[in-house]
Amino acid sequence: MHQGRSLTYRFATVAPLWLGALTGATPLPPGRTRRVASGVLRHFAERGVPDERGLLTLGWYDPFRPVVQPYSGPASPYWASKAFIGLLLPPEHPVWTDPEEPAPIDLADQSVAMPGPGWLLRATHKDGVVRLLNHGSDRDRVRSGDGVPDPHYLRLAYTSHTGPEASGVDNNLAVIAPGGDTCLRRSIEPLAVSDGFAASAYQDGDVRVVTAVVVAGGV
Repeated sequence: MHQGRSLTYRFATVAPLWLGALTGATPLPPGRTRRVASGVLRHFAERGVPDERGLLTLGWYDPFRPVVQPYSGPASPYWASKAFIGLLLPPEHPVWTDPEEPAPIDLADQSVAMPGPGWLLRATHKDGVVRLLNHGSDRDRVRSGDGVPDPHYLRLAYTSHTGPEASGVDNNLAVIAPGGDTCLRRSIEPLAVSDGFAASAYQDGDVRVVTAVVVAGGV
């Protein structure tokens, strides 16, 4: 999912799955842990990661400056190595010896309400796409120089098969106020997240915008 901070760490996102297996603190069957973790790694390997030199670049698949953050440096992509802490598990551990088990999306559509960050996740089995409907997580940071809210946090939705535009208004709801000022979503006020439904609001000057979403299948 091309959303949030430190995207150049890429497949490091699976580190908690391996850590759960390593400490015995996971709800996942060993075969499912391997299925999900290997699937994430395969996703990047099939798209040219690492590059032809065998290196991880500052980017997502290829070098991509919009995901670079102020603290990023040439070695930052190698936080991706955290994805390999599963190699601390011995060869006879069930995570290696058990047959792979399907991930939830391999079996059926999935809908997960996450009230903490204000997210509604929707995954559809038919096309394998995961959608993150964002009604609570903003990290209100404006990119230096262009005054545009960071697209990796403030969009209404993200999907696993698209990336946000690096600038401009995309997947957002903007109001043109009197005088021509554009009222953009910046600081999100969460209103509700439940099974199949989410809502939030934002305030920009005198303008208050309330948005709500209902999911059905891939819509």
